[in-house]
Amino acid sequence: MSNQIPKTQQLLNFAKKHGGYISTEQVRKLGINRSSLYSLVNRGKLKKDNRGVYVIPGANDDCLFSFQQRYSKGIYALDTALFIHDLAEHLPERLVMVYPHGYNTSGLISDAILPKTESPRYYGKGAKLIKSPEGNNIKCYSIERTLCDIVRPVNHLPINVIAEAYNRYSERSEHDLDTLMKFADLLSVRAQVQSELLKVLL
Repeated sequence: MSNQIPKTQQLLNFAKKHGGYISTEQVRKLGINRSSLYSLVNRGKLKKDNRGVYVIPGANDDCLFSFQQRYSKGIYALDTALFIHDLAEHLPERLVMVYPHGYNTSGLISDAILPKTESPRYYGKGAKLIKSPEGNNIKCYSIERTLCDIVRPVNHLPINVIAEAYNRYSERSEHDLDTLMKFADLLSVRAQVQSELLKVLL
């Protein structure tokens, strides 16, 4: 008698290990036919959360993780990253996700997502896999990279958003100023970063 775990149970087990979520791309990588996924949906074991993303009913709602599953190439940045790092009080109405220059973002524009593109020189530099507020893994730019991004004139962030972020950063017990200045040089914003630091660290 075979002890092989049924495909549907394998999918449920995977979802349980990933915050209750599973995507069609993950199902493909597991080598399991989508019919098993749809069977779970029909039986009420999974429900559609987003296009290509499914969730176990009752799992914690995690929009950041859900959109990361759907748009796997994206990296959370700017004011979205500020919220993730607790450098801002509120999550913005539209989540900022960054993609490599040349990536087709036409299908990503929605009421919830604001896609941006970056040159290969900048894309992915400082990206980390960190925990969302609900405890799921998401890709986000580091604190130091984000603090440099928000003062770049091209990003047009409000002065009050920048001020709050640097104030919250100053209240932290640890500051990696060497890394911060490395990103400031990479993004050509050393003067702007130093100006913000002088306001809060002295």
